Amino acid sequence: MISFDEMWFVGLFEGEGTFSFANGIAKHMAIQMTDLDTLHKVQQICGGKVRPTKKSKEHFKDCWIWYLQGEAALLLAEKIQPYLMARRKKRCDEFCASKRKHSLAARREHAIFKKNIAQSLRKQGWTHKQIAEEIGVERSYISHLLGKKYMVDGATVG
Repeated sequence: MISFDEMWFVGLFEGEGTFSFANGIAKHMAIQMTDLDTLHKVQQICGGKVRPTKKSKEHFKDCWIWYLQGEAALLLAEKIQPYLMARRKKRCDEFCASKRKHSLAARREHAIFKKNIAQSLRKQGWTHKQIAEEIGVERSYISHLLGKKYMVDGATVG
């Protein structure tokens, strides 16, 4: 179930919000407006950050942006998705799919998958260079993968 405050947020996001992408990868949810008190209420309800934006023209009003990224953005998007209208719901679905695909857990899982392939090929006598060409990565990455432990986005894997 969704609270009254969350429903208020859905209405605001439907009219003023955006799902932000860069190079086809979901980045964050955002609302940009001149009403700072409204964005502080959004921050209170949903978390995230509020910061000023740069004025494009000197005579424009001060403007702020609220944004939420990472796993928190995915969870909020999934929660509000049933309440969005068709166009925004479609964009929400694209955002969630991208967030799941490019999540930290997915990247770790993919790195472990590559490591398992590299280990298997190495046992068959392949060189690091051959493995790198087969998997489509740099040779140094294969050497890194085949070390005892390595880091993926700040977390030790292997």
